[in-house]
Amino acid sequence: MIPGEVLALIEGTPGLELSGTPTTKDVNCQGAKFHSPRPMVVHAFTTPDKTVYLCGTCVDNVALLRSLNAATEVPWTVRRCFGNNVRQVAEQLPCEENHA
Repeated sequence: MIPGEVLALIEGTPGLELSGTPTTKDVNCQGAKFHSPRPMVVHAFTTPDKTVYLCGTCVDNVALLRSLNAATEVPWTVRRCFGNNVRQVAEQLPCEENHA
């Protein structure tokens, strides 16, 4: 979750453009359970049944896994390196990534 003092500065800065959505209690990266440092901004993707929020690192990891899946059969020894949540998100996203 974005620290309160950072969120306050964001909210108090008119015209500030962010690269994504600030994290909150309800909006966090769904690609990994633990981050260090914690992401302050996430990017929204739509799946057939929900919106998924990912930090920049997890966006890159999902894109890499999707590219590998499209190019070749990815063995379990490689897939497991991506973690449960990233694998699940990579499988749920439609062929064309749809930023919400």
